[in-house]
Amino acid sequence: MTSKNSNNTRIEAPRPQFEVASEVRITPAKSGESEVLRLNSELEEKAAELVIANKELVLQNEEKEKRAAELVIANKELVFQNEEKEKRAAELVVANKELVFQNEEKEKRAAELVIANKELVFQNEEKGKRAAELVVARDAAEAGNRAKTIFLANMSHELRTPMNGVMGMINVVLRRATDPKQLDLLKKCKDAAQRMVNIINDIIDFSKAEADRLPLEEKNFSLSQMIDDAIAMQDITAEAKGLNLTREIPATFPDQLSGDAFRLRQILLNLLGNACKFSDQGTITVRVNAVEQDGDSVLARIEVEDQGIGISPEQQAMLFQAFTQVDGSMTRKYGGSGLGLIICKRLANLMGGDVGMESQEGRGSTFWATVRLKPVKASEVGV
Repeated sequence: MTSKNSNNTRIEAPRPQFEVASEVRITPAKSGESEVLRLNSELEEKAAELVIANKELVLQNEEKEKRAAELVIANKELVFQNEEKEKRAAELVVANKELVFQNEEKEKRAAELVIANKELVFQNEEKGKRAAELVVARDAAEAGNRAKTIFLANMSHELRTPMNGVMGMINVVLRRATDPKQLDLLKKCKDAAQRMVNIINDIIDFSKAEADRLPLEEKNFSLSQMIDDAIAMQDITAEAKGLNLTREIPATFPDQLSGDAFRLRQILLNLLGNACKFSDQGTITVRVNAVEQDGDSVLARIEVEDQGIGISPEQQAMLFQAFTQVDGSMTRKYGGSGLGLIICKRLANLMGGDVGMESQEGRGSTFWATVRLKPVKASEVGV
């Protein structure tokens, strides 16, 4: 640096005793070197401290920025959570309203159930009252049926006694009569009387069946002989109508059996009688086979197959009802009480079996009865 004096003489300014370097270093002059060194050392230390402090500040700033970023993220997370909570709160409000609605519906349903329960209680009381009335009516009906059954049985016995006398007197007159016209009239009287006796016997058996007073006897008998006897009793009727009566018994089927032969013959005679009654041509076959068999008993199935008028499916349902025939005109044409099949069914039930039929209208029928019988050992035959 220069200046001018009053004489326009250039005067140079004195140079400083030290120079500052780019690295903040003080160059000592000729005097005060140790002081400069000390200051320079302090400056270096201070500069180092400032660098360290600066690095620390940078690190702190980075940490603050990192923390600020974390806080931003956390804030966003809190915002998201708040939104989720608000959404959940809205859902809970909706769910709460739904629960309130459901509770109202349940209360309404509960009120309806209370009303329905009261109605059921009332109906049960009415049913109980009705049931009591029905029990009384049933007891009265059963008492009436018992009285009717007893009346039928008594009246049938009362009718059978004079009818037996009439039959006896007709037989006496038949043996003494010689005039053909008188003989014809007497035979017609005998046939009519016999029909009356058969009806009376059916009513008596039906009355006993209704009262569960049909006793069964167990005796040894020959099945083939019993069937032959039943066929022989229908021979005259079958021959008069041109019918052929046959029987089929397997050779393996036991002939000697133990059971109630009288009741079994009664069943077979009824089935044979119906077959002859409702057939005008063809063959009537009595067929026997075993439904099941073991060492102690055999369930025998006795079939009577005819080629008669047959029965329609609608009429078959009426067959096993008391005092009923499939067509009212049949009673007028063929006669009968309508008790035969129901008596057969009761007898078969008592003997451990049943009665049934298969039929095609216009092509014939097969009536069958099953009964449980005991085979007789060879050593017991004739006992």
